[in-house]
Amino acid sequence: TNVLTYTSVLDKVSVVVWYLGVAVLGFFMARTVVPGGLMPLGIALVAGVPLGIMPFSALGVFIGYIIPNGQISGFKYAAALLAVVAIKYIVSGVKPAAKNPIWSAVIAATVLSGVGIASAGNEVLTKGALGVAEGLLTGGGAYFIRRATSIKKVFSGMSIEQTASVLIAI
Repeated sequence: TNVLTYTSVLDKVSVVVWYLGVAVLGFFMARTVVPGGLMPLGIALVAGVPLGIMPFSALGVFIGYIIPNGQISGFKYAAALLAVVAIKYIVSGVKPAAKNPIWSAVIAATVLSGVGIASAGNEVLTKGALGVAEGLLTGGGAYFIRRATSIKKVFSGMSIEQTASVLIAI
């Protein structure tokens, strides 16, 4: 079964703190603006994290996108976020696709590229190309986030602090 059992109150508190931390990380990644006025990092996070923590990262990212960020509207990103979440839930039943970091990249890249092209209007050559570039950036970010979340299997003999140190160093 996938039911977690907790041995102490400290275990429960640490799980709640972990999930809140993921939501806060999602909020700040959604608020991060890269050159060109793009905000794809929240989508990359949600596409890259495992399904178990995706709802918490998606909640933080969604809140980060719907709060106005200067002159940049996050509503197209919120729409892309909903599409990524839906696609990840649909694909979650296919084990090879759910565990492969390439699929996280493909989902993020195609969704954000599609949203970028669709929102380009009559400026498809300029804004559409920027949307495709943004999709590729998002796909790359999702790939590396997915790979980073699977590193814990490689460092299974290390403590949580040691593993965190390695991830921060990378």
